[in-house]
Amino acid sequence: MLKKTWLTVALLTTCSMANAAPYIGASIGKATFDDISGSIKSNTYNASEKLEVKDNESLSGKVFGGYTFNEYISLEGAIGGYDALDGSVVTVGDMKFLAIQPKLTLPIGDRFNLFAKAGLSYFNAEFKVSNSVLTGDEGHTTFSETTVTGLYGLGAEFAITKNLALQVEWEYMKPELDVAKLGSEKVTVEAEISAFSVGMSYRF
Repeated sequence: MLKKTWLTVALLTTCSMANAAPYIGASIGKATFDDISGSIKSNTYNASEKLEVKDNESLSGKVFGGYTFNEYISLEGAIGGYDALDGSVVTVGDMKFLAIQPKLTLPIGDRFNLFAKAGLSYFNAEFKVSNSVLTGDEGHTTFSETTVTGLYGLGAEFAITKNLALQVEWEYMKPELDVAKLGSEKVTVEAEISAFSVGMSYRF
C-alpha cells in the first residue's frame, strides 16, 4: 500500500514537472477609457465632474513573462502602457504599468486553453491640467503620479506548436490618481480602462 502511494506521488510530481516551464511573450491592442472623472476635495467642499477627451481609445501594448507550475497554475509579470489621451481640461500623457498576477488556466483539449488572471498593477501617468481648474489662471500645469490598483484579465490561447502559442486577452483596471495637492485641496482623476489585445507567447 505504501509503495503504491509513493508511486502515485512520484507520477503526479513527474506530470507537474513536465508541464512546468518559463515563458515570455508580447501583445498589442486597443485600450478604451470609460467614466473618466475628476474631483476636487478640500476641508470645506467636494466637487466632481466627468472629463471629456477627444478620443477615449488608444493603442496598448505589453511584454510579459511568467512561470507555469503545472497545467493549471502560473505566475505572470508584465510591463506595458497606453498612448496619450487629449482633453480640453485634462490631457493624460503616456501611461505605464508594472503588474504581477497569478494565472489560472483551464485546458480544453490538447491545444486550446481558457485563462483568468487577477493581481496588482503599479500604474504611472503624466497629466497636463488646465490652470482654470486649479487656480483660475491661464495655461497648464503638468503632474506625474503613480498608484497601485487591481488588474484583472480573461483570455484564451491556442498552441500553434509545442512552444509557440497565440492568445487573445481582455484586461481591466480602475486607477485613481492624486493629480495635485494645493493646500487643503486635492485633485484626483479616475478612469475605467479596458484593453483588448492579441499576442504571442513562447514556452521554453
